[in-house]
Amino acid sequence: MQKGRMIRQGMLFVLSVALLFSCTAGKMSAEETSKIQGAMKEYVDAKLLQDGNVYKIEDINGTFDYLHEGVKKSGDMYISCADVKVGTTVYDIDYYVTKEKGTYTVTKEVLHKINKEKVDRPLWEKK
Repeated sequence: MQKGRMIRQGMLFVLSVALLFSCTAGKMSAEETSKIQGAMKEYVDAKLLQDGNVYKIEDINGTFDYLHEGVKKSGDMYISCADVKVGTTVYDIDYYVTKEKGTYTVTKEVLHKINKEKVDRPLWEKK
């Protein structure tokens, strides 16, 4: 009985440490998050200005709703998303941002979901 309890406690400790590292790894400062989201906002604003305040997704004309708050880091890229609406249909667009020479720039746009159904279809990528 004692050995089983020690194994469970050991496993609990290992899981706790793993959880701690997963929650703190890759954390960004508030300033960095703000700069990344600023790059996303600039990209969206330029796209809306270019297309007459319409958010174009392939052959669909939508209305930009909002930029989500969180930013995730994956390798050298930062990812966050926004919602675009066409009637009651919600398009979740992911923006991939890279930092080049101190400047954050959107380098990829992906249609992540339509009405919460996963799509993951690239829309645009900087070459």
